[in-house]
Amino acid sequence: MTAVLAKIQSNQQLTPQADKDIFSIELVPLNETQAFDYQPGDWALVSGLNPDSLVEKVLALLKIDSKAEVELKRFGNLPAGKALVESLEITQLNPAILNKLQRQFQIGLDRWSDRAAMMDYAQGKDVVDLLEDIPEIQRLGADFLQLLSPLAPRYYSIASANTHDVASSLSPLRLLYRRVEYQSSGRTRLGVVSNWLANQPAGKVLTIDIKSNPTFKVPAGKDSPIIMIASGTGLAPFLGFMEQRVANQATDNWLFFGETDPEKTCLHCEKLNAWKNKGFLNVDFAFSRVEPKAYVQDVLKQNADKVWESWQQGAIVYLCGSQDKMAVSVQALWQEWFAEKLNLTETEAENYWQQMRREKRIQLDVY
Repeated sequence: MTAVLAKIQSNQQLTPQADKDIFSIELVPLNETQAFDYQPGDWALVSGLNPDSLVEKVLALLKIDSKAEVELKRFGNLPAGKALVESLEITQLNPAILNKLQRQFQIGLDRWSDRAAMMDYAQGKDVVDLLEDIPEIQRLGADFLQLLSPLAPRYYSIASANTHDVASSLSPLRLLYRRVEYQSSGRTRLGVVSNWLANQPAGKVLTIDIKSNPTFKVPAGKDSPIIMIASGTGLAPFLGFMEQRVANQATDNWLFFGETDPEKTCLHCEKLNAWKNKGFLNVDFAFSRVEPKAYVQDVLKQNADKVWESWQQGAIVYLCGSQDKMAVSVQALWQEWFAEKLNLTETEAENYWQQMRREKRIQLDVY
C-alpha cells in the first residue's frame, strides 16, 4: 500500500432530496510532487473517528473517566477517551473479543460453543450491544479496552482513472460514498468513516492509503467488450473504468445501473449520459421506487439476447455492489443462462460461473 497526504478539493452531496446521503469527494495530493499512483478498480483506504456519542456510552458502561490513562499494547499510554475515539474499533463487534472473554476471564462460556456461534452473535452488533447484553463484562473496566481491535480504515473503490500526464500531478482522485446511519435495537448506528468524512470541509487534509485490487481490472486494450453491473455506490469503480476506456477510445462498454429514483438518486447521470451521447457507453437504468419498478437483474433479463451475444463475443462481466442482494440475484441469473445456453445442469452452471471467475471473465467487487 502507498500512503498519501491528500487535501479535500470538494465534498458534494449528490442526493439532497433523497432518503439517503450519497457524496462525491475529490482529493488532490497535498504535495504537488507526489502524484496518486493507482489504476481503475483499486481501493482507497480512509481512516475516521468513532462517534462521540458511542464513545461516551462505552465509557459510561465501563465506568472509565475519559481522561484516565490506559496502556494499550499497540498504542502505548493514552487517555481512555482519546483511545476510543481514534484508535479502537467499537462500531463493529469482532468475534475475537468473545474468544478472549472466554479464555482470559471465563465470561460467556455457556453462550458461544465455537467460532461459528461467536460469528453469529457478533453479526450486526457493536461493543455497546455486548456490554449491555452481558453486564458482567462491565466490571472489567479499562481491562476490557485491551480486548478491542485497532480501528481499521474502510475500503472505498476509487471512482476515477489516473489518466493525467506527469505534469498534471494534481489531477483529483474521486470517491463515491454513502453516509451510513440506521436504527437498530432502539439506537442510531453510524458508520465510522462515512459519517466522519461527510462532515469534512474542502481544504481538510487526510491520509489515505492506495491498495491494489488485482482481481478487478479493466482491459488494457480497446477491443474487448465489457459489461458493468452496479447498484448504488457500486457505480464507483465503473466511473474510473469509463474514464480509462474513453482515454483509450474504447467504445464497446455496457452499464446496467440500479438505484431507487431517477430524479433523486441517479448518481452521476449527467456524466453517464454524456458518455452515451458521445458513443462511448450503452447504459440501462433500473429504478426500484418508481413505476415500472425494476432492479438490475430485471433489466438484464430484458436484454438477455444481446447480453449473451456480447458474452459470446468475449465480453468481460463486472459486478460491484451489495453482496447479499444484487450480486446474489445477478449470479443466479447468469447461472440460469449458462444452464440454458450451454445445456448444463444446475451444479455444472454454478461450477462454470466459478471457472469464469478464475479466468477473470467475471470479476466481482462486492461488499
